Amino acid sequence: MKHSFEQDVHVRLDSPLDKRKAILQAAVDSIQLFKRQEALKAIRAEKAREYINFKKALVDIQNLVKEVRFKELPLGEKGLRNSSGQEKIMTPVTKKLGKAVKQKAHRVVDERSPLDRQLDELQRKLRSL
Repeated sequence: MKHSFEQDVHVRLDSPLDKRKAILQAAVDSIQLFKRQEALKAIRAEKAREYINFKKALVDIQNLVKEVRFKELPLGEKGLRNSSGQEKIMTPVTKKLGKAVKQKAHRVVDERSPLDRQLDELQRKLRSL
């Protein structure tokens, strides 16, 4: 008679309902931690991409500044002046937030992730006990 090492072992536990609740709660906590870790990874990746874009923009700005000949600019006592001698008023540059907000809103609309579904299932089981 052959014995396999993969046999089921049954053990009687005192208060199995409490043990089951503790195991399910531990599973819920671990999934939430995993989701938090994945969110941090995504933020770090986005930060790295934006940093690279920033460096590229900075290099472009430095190249453009080198091309400008400061001797040719009409400088006055109060700042830049146009060729007619009147002061040129420069408008401040505003940051465009619309595109980034739309992308974040689009992510929210997407279907739930498998981790969210698993987390909901575990929480439902925990509530049913």
